[in-house]
Amino acid sequence: MNKRLTDQPRDLRNGPRSSSGNLLQEIFSDEMPLAVDCLLFNIQQLTLQSSKLQFDSLKFIYTQMLTDTTAGQRQQLLQYIIDQVEAAELDAVSLIPVIRFETKHTITTPAVHAYIRNRRVSFKRPLSATEDLIGLLDAGRVANHGAVISAMACFGDRRICTALRPLRSSISPMEAKAFAAATIPELYECTIEFCLTWLVDLVTKKKFSVAIQIASAISSTIANEPALRVKNLHHNFGPYGFPTADIDASVTLQRALEKFQPIIETLSRAHIPSLDLMIELLRNPTSNSFNQAEQKRRATTRRKNSDRRASDRRIVNLTPLIDRRQSSRRESARRTMKRR
Repeated sequence: MNKRLTDQPRDLRNGPRSSSGNLLQEIFSDEMPLAVDCLLFNIQQLTLQSSKLQFDSLKFIYTQMLTDTTAGQRQQLLQYIIDQVEAAELDAVSLIPVIRFETKHTITTPAVHAYIRNRRVSFKRPLSATEDLIGLLDAGRVANHGAVISAMACFGDRRICTALRPLRSSISPMEAKAFAAATIPELYECTIEFCLTWLVDLVTKKKFSVAIQIASAISSTIANEPALRVKNLHHNFGPYGFPTADIDASVTLQRALEKFQPIIETLSRAHIPSLDLMIELLRNPTSNSFNQAEQKRRATTRRKNSDRRASDRRIVNLTPLIDRRQSSRRESARRTMKRR
């Protein structure tokens, strides 16, 4: 007996059932590249039981897609896939090709976060998603190694940061640079601890080229977080479609850094010039360059507005005088014409 139409496998390339998310027609208004069509066809077949070869074969498709699409289009395509995963139209494992083969950290980071959030796990193994990603990193099967580690460290769960620690020793300077570029302006206590303890280890082993990048990551994260509030999360991963998180009350960065003062002093005694800026920032976070620039911008805006208002007042005050002078000139011209 033939299956009913509703029982047939649905082709995701025709768009989601619901109106949420970006439709493919909106992303690719002219014509969908063949590589995108092939990727969408293949990812809907993926499950956790899929063979390694099935994942590896998508590398060639994704490489072609990098050529045929812009970063903006791939960001929209990723959101489309995430919407499908959250609507249970796709398994979370469909995000693995993006995590493995994408080169832009702005796309890799949300893909990693979406995978950790949506990967179905058991209560006995709540960190299955983290184990999957660490397995890929350990095997060297991701294109942007540093960005994937950064995305996991910046997810905000201490257990994930702890699981990542063994991978820190093998990171290269270029991967550390990618790590720094991929950090997001969200301050989590476990992320700060992960980076500071990493820095101590790097300084001890005299891996200064990597240490510079990690210090840059800490500095840029603080400089781009104007609120300077630190969060502490604990995600309740389980065998359901979404996780929840226990969120402690956020604290100021200065208060959060009190427990890390011994580490900061240890780094300070190393007398490494490239770390001085970060150390100064950690000792006095409210004086960071971002806040100074923001204050300068606001002061400049207020001055311009004040100058504009003063200029408007001068114009208003001068208008009657100008009108009187023009009227006087016209009257003088009429008298002159009469005398002639």
